[in-house]
Amino acid sequence: MQYLTPYELSKIMNDDENKIAEQGLSAPRGTPSGWYSRGYLPHYNNTGTIQSVTFRLADAMPQSKLREIEAELVNMPTNKIDVQRRRKIEEWLD
Repeated sequence: MQYLTPYELSKIMNDDENKIAEQGLSAPRGTPSGWYSRGYLPHYNNTGTIQSVTFRLADAMPQSKLREIEAELVNMPTNKIDVQRRRKIEEWLD
């Protein structure tokens, strides 16, 4: 694995931004810059920013744990079940 100094990294990022500008490439019009949310997942857009995405397969969590979480949610108000389910799953996976 190659490690870069902050100076080297900023130079690469600046070079990439210049190449993007030269090619006339940019985000579609109306795309927000910086942090924003459409109500369910936060997004970050910024030219030259390196990003990574983590995803999990549907069977990454044992069915027994999912059943346990569902049992905990039975007595919860229906409008809060989905949010709490996601929180509990994320806590367990992290």
